[in-house]
Amino acid sequence: MNVRAWFGVLGLVVLVLGAARPARAEGPRVFVLPVRSNAWLDHDDRLLEARVAMALTRDRRIRPLGERDLTAAARQRLPPDLGECTVPACLRLLGQTTGALRVLALELYDEGDAPVLLATLFDTRTGEPVERRELPRAPARAPSRVWADEVARWVATTSAGVRPPPPAPIPPRPTAVLMRLTLDPEQLARPEGQALLAQLRDRLARRRRPPLAPGDDGRVTHRAVVSVENFGVSERPHHLHRYRSGTLAAHLTITETRTGTVVFSKRASAQLTARARHTTDQQALDVLVSEVVWRLMSEVDDPAFDEKLARGL
Repeated sequence: MNVRAWFGVLGLVVLVLGAARPARAEGPRVFVLPVRSNAWLDHDDRLLEARVAMALTRDRRIRPLGERDLTAAARQRLPPDLGECTVPACLRLLGQTTGALRVLALELYDEGDAPVLLATLFDTRTGEPVERRELPRAPARAPSRVWADEVARWVATTSAGVRPPPPAPIPPRPTAVLMRLTLDPEQLARPEGQALLAQLRDRLARRRRPPLAPGDDGRVTHRAVVSVENFGVSERPHHLHRYRSGTLAAHLTITETRTGTVVFSKRASAQLTARARHTTDQQALDVLVSEVVWRLMSEVDDPAFDEKLARGL
């Protein structure tokens, strides 16, 4: 056999062996949330977040995801600050929109002369934490490759063997529900109440279910009332700067018009702290309202919400 024929046979063998080799299954997806730090510090911790994602990629058993992997539609349904997405409803929504089975949350704190890094791994199917741990202390505050490698090993070990469940059947959408959304009559003059009502109405209208009645339609099956429990914005000094703090808490209650039975009642709250020179009272109000509406809509987007409204019809 001449040299050219020998190489031809060798190439054919390589092609056959390559085709026979089974394709490597994709590892579980893990969404890495933005790193959270002490409220009064202005340090940028994106480098630590990037190094953790790179370490997870090198491991090849995990497919890390981040904010760049979110679609525009998914981003609108999630909170403005993704670092706040650690409640069960938000974690489940994050898993549904990205296919992530785990969510990694990192918290970086100053304690004495050395920083402390806390890591929590969440299950997106339940919204509950799978495991928490405190990483060994680093000698400096700068993000550490040692931390990133340690987190990657821990996540890969904890997530090994995790596979997505089979898709659940989509429940039929109720068609007979018609809801009227109003503000508590005693709070009609409160601007924060009006802002809540406007944003919540807009989000529900975009969701398209339940359909909203434009007025007091006789076909209305449910009445939804928004009420403000607490609201306040204040300014105070802290070291060399002045900070603006705000808080907002509200309720959304839905009752059946036929029986008067309360079928849905949720409370949502939000807090804000920012430098006073960078934030006005109106901007603080806008952020607080957006956060409260997002938290309420996280509950509304749960499939069980539509079932509750349709149950009594």
